[in-house]
Amino acid sequence: MADDKVRTFPWLRLFLVFSVTALTLVLFFGFYDYKKAFSILRGADFGAWAAAFFFFLLGHFLRLLRYNVVMGLGVSLKSFAIVSGHGFWAYFMPLRLGELVFPYFAKMAGLSTFSNALSSLFWTRAADAFIVLFLGFSLIVYCFFSETNDLIGFGWVSREVVFVLFSFLLFASLFALFFVFRNKIVKLAYFSPAFLIFTAAIWFCVLVCNYYIGLSIGIGMNLGQLVILVLLLTFGYFLPLQGLAGAGVHEVAWLSVIAMGSVGNADAFIYAVASHFLVALMVVMLGLCSLLLITLSRYRE
Repeated sequence: MADDKVRTFPWLRLFLVFSVTALTLVLFFGFYDYKKAFSILRGADFGAWAAAFFFFLLGHFLRLLRYNVVMGLGVSLKSFAIVSGHGFWAYFMPLRLGELVFPYFAKMAGLSTFSNALSSLFWTRAADAFIVLFLGFSLIVYCFFSETNDLIGFGWVSREVVFVLFSFLLFASLFALFFVFRNKIVKLAYFSPAFLIFTAAIWFCVLVCNYYIGLSIGIGMNLGQLVILVLLLTFGYFLPLQGLAGAGVHEVAWLSVIAMGSVGNADAFIYAVASHFLVALMVVMLGLCSLLLITLSRYRE
């Protein structure tokens, strides 16, 4: 009976992945004006997209520096290729299966053991979660004491909604803190100033990158809307309901911010899909960058 469940579960996951991907494509090509989406992409501001790509690459380089702090990965063409390749596969593979690429590549390159890289990956992701929770807390506290909610621009945000969100994030934070401090193998490096600075800088790059992605297709977002977008994207990717390359999660997150924010647009879904294409293009270029760095590192050896 147990073996049957083990064999069935992967098929169920694949079914969910391809179902969400197919549903997203059906909605786009069957019920929405996809030609308008291509028109939006043709008219996109290349300068803004290039700025987004710069901060996207900078964020991955900062990830490399953070890994060097906690596990001594080193700063080289090979190590940056590993971090870049990890970013590529983590994005395109569903259900976060691409996360395992990092410890596998680190071991294959002889830069770390599999267990050490996996542990470092886990705790850096935990640090990322704390940063996202902190951003959410900061925004909620502002909304609670603000009379206008001008930092967000969402008319539906009430004190009751803020209280529910605050309670949820507080419970999640306390649970995460209990888990972290109960664990005895957390390295002191995870509390070092360098680690904390790199983590904060990474998420600054994430916010700025998303800002310029929106700006490239004519959508301006304030800080509050950017924080909500990052919250939705971050926690959405942990759900087992996204398709290939984050299909579904990306659209829902961007649609929520575009349609319900001050930048409300009747074609919100089309703009959300257009932004997804621009993000996917950046990730593809990141994968090509990883291949180039691998080739250069082998040439130098």
